[in-house]
Amino acid sequence: MGGELTTGDVAKLLPDGVKGAELYGSGVVTNIGVLHEKGHKEPWIIAMDASPNRYTVLDYGMRWGIENMFSDFKSRGFGLMQSHIQKPDRLDRLILIMSIALYWAVSCGAFDEHQTAESGLKGGL
Repeated sequence: MGGELTTGDVAKLLPDGVKGAELYGSGVVTNIGVLHEKGHKEPWIIAMDASPNRYTVLDYGMRWGIENMFSDFKSRGFGLMQSHIQKPDRLDRLILIMSIALYWAVSCGAFDEHQTAESGLKGGL
């Protein structure tokens, strides 16, 4: 294609995205996938090594959720790496408990956000 593209330009390239884009003259070459689903104000624009299409963008979206969960389990919250557990059965149980705890924490936050939105009050401290 050649030349410089804005995110708006890339969004217009649905569903094919961009193949072989160079990021800001850095010499780093990547593909850019785009997906704009109904009900979402903005499209996803994702740099990826795979060939961009609807399915690879959805796959990357699912991976983001998993990677965030692993990050929460390891360094940003539950401290899994500090547990030093070496037996697989114990690690399995700990991950199960942490998954339930993470689900509970996110559910509590989502419930509070929903209640705040319905009451019309601003959230925060």
